[in-house]
Amino acid sequence: RKFFMVLFLTNNMFPTVLLLIPLFTIMRQLNILYTPMSLVLSYTTFTIPFSVWLLNGYLNDFPMSLEEAALVDGANRAQAFMRIIFPVLVPCLLATGAYIFMQSWNEYTFAVLFTNDRNRTVPVALKNLIGQLGVQWEMLTSGGIITVIPVCVMFFFAQKKLVAGLTSGAVKG
Repeated sequence: RKFFMVLFLTNNMFPTVLLLIPLFTIMRQLNILYTPMSLVLSYTTFTIPFSVWLLNGYLNDFPMSLEEAALVDGANRAQAFMRIIFPVLVPCLLATGAYIFMQSWNEYTFAVLFTNDRNRTVPVALKNLIGQLGVQWEMLTSGGIITVIPVCVMFFFAQKKLVAGLTSGAVKG
């Protein structure tokens, strides 16, 4: 288990640029280049290792006595998970989901390489407003503001659970 955790963390040691050519080749061979699936595959490649590490820190501190108590009280495994375990895991799942969302929403390198003009992401579209002859400042600032709105709304509604999820598995007592 420790070996796999180290393996997951080694993914974060290397810059993403190192995997651009291998991922490009793989996606071309799979015939998914310039499709949204290419972004899903590349984002998954880089977000899963840190997400597993984050969830592992939380789950290592999870008291198994909660599940055992639910089973003793007559709940089956599915009921114990849905009524006891899942509500306790929500803060960590929200924090992990927020991390994945932020990484994918703000990512530029994969989006510029693995998409074409028909399916550009927001950061690439905003960069295209900067041309050789000048910058379309009005469109760039309004696009930047519109880009920030979903992130702000998400953090506004999930702020307390996100803070709880990010800090709960971080400190060993």
